[in-house]
Amino acid sequence: MIELISSVDDRYLTDEHRMLRGVVREFAENEVMPIAREIDREARFPWDNVAKMAELGLFGVPWPEKYGGVGMDTLASSIVSEELAKFCPSHSITVGATITLAASPIYEFGNEEQKQRYLTKLARGEVLGAFGLTEPEAGSDAQGTQTRAEQKGDHWVLNGSKIFITNGGVGEIFVATAVTGELPGGRKEISSFILSKPTRDLEEAQRVGVGHAEDLKYTPGFRHGTKEDKLGWRASDTTELVFEDAIVSNEDMLGQRGAGFKNFMRTLDGGRISMAAHLL
Repeated sequence: MIELISSVDDRYLTDEHRMLRGVVREFAENEVMPIAREIDREARFPWDNVAKMAELGLFGVPWPEKYGGVGMDTLASSIVSEELAKFCPSHSITVGATITLAASPIYEFGNEEQKQRYLTKLARGEVLGAFGLTEPEAGSDAQGTQTRAEQKGDHWVLNGSKIFITNGGVGEIFVATAVTGELPGGRKEISSFILSKPTRDLEEAQRVGVGHAEDLKYTPGFRHGTKEDKLGWRASDTTELVFEDAIVSNEDMLGQRGAGFKNFMRTLDGGRISMAAHLL
């Protein structure tokens, strides 16, 4: 047993928070620590532990029970990230990215049908999710987005790519931005969309029983691309996403047209809380 001190002052924790911290720490000590060095060296995604984390409900900690979540709060989600990251940040970011970057915008800006269709799968850990914002010419400068979406009747056609996407290859549900028009002053109108594709590791996902949902309607023309060979956090999947005449129905636009930039900035606020917890 390793003696670890939480950075969260116990004065701010409820009994439920403390119980969650104990559960996650025990899991991390028993299941994560023994394999952390090996999977990092091999850049191997920890599917067996992903299934165990889904069983523990870690992917749904902050979401209401009616959407398959645990019904706790952001502090609880941060505790999960902190405890996992003490032993393996790749485990931590796999959960954190699904919660704060994929599920969060659907919960905050999605309609009830989108929440029932997508958020429930993410909250239960049935599939992993990701957030597509960064591009070769647009990272911190989200207004530099080059991926474009053209409306054609009852659907949109997306073309472009995203890079450095956590869970990009292993995930199946994605929220991504695209330029949908021009605004006065030469600014871009940016909107966001929900897309889906099969996981790269289909056999592994089927073996462990999570990571793949056969009832998802996959987005034609949307796929994962090159997997990054990183210097650290190597067991975390970081991948390019590619849109080649990807067809997204009107009903899978997330939030209002043109609200993508504002909504994604709010999403990143939550992501920064999660990232801070990884690094405590």
